[in-house]
Amino acid sequence: MVASSGSSLATPVSVPNGGTGAASLTAYTPVCGGTTATNPVQPVASTGTANMPLLSGGAAALPVFAPYAPPVAALTDAATVTVDASLGTLRTLLTTSGVGASRTMGVPSNPVDGQPLLFEVKQAASGGPYTITWSSAAGGYSFGGGSAPTLSTGASATDFISFRYSSRVAKWCFMGSELGY
Repeated sequence: MVASSGSSLATPVSVPNGGTGAASLTAYTPVCGGTTATNPVQPVASTGTANMPLLSGGAAALPVFAPYAPPVAALTDAATVTVDASLGTLRTLLTTSGVGASRTMGVPSNPVDGQPLLFEVKQAASGGPYTITWSSAAGGYSFGGGSAPTLSTGASATDFISFRYSSRVAKWCFMGSELGY
């Protein structure tokens, strides 16, 4: 470890046993602030695998290397569906029997510039034609010069509709759809 003096590195700082409670560290292993008073700096369990991110282990836990999968968050079925973009990238509008009536997808709260949002919509087991109206109010959805996709109408049919938020147009811009699964 090296102390900094202004913007340049200067003299080494003594840290007993590397500050980890261990006499040595494994090469290329990240270290983190520790979880105990006896080991204020601790190594992460491994060096990980190529292209595998270091993810939070939660409060009072060291991070871990793990494959990244965006969180899936279920939407609550309602006449106007409330969407909080901070809860996950993949949003599902499913009930045990599928969407049972036409719905309006509300303007997502908490958008982040460039954030993708993928909706998985399942028709009722009895089939449609139930529709989704995408709110075009401020901060809502935009289909550019096109129009919203027509949902599949078959019994239990599942459709995927994707958007990306652009702060420059202050809208969730339609990126495409895959229909009829």
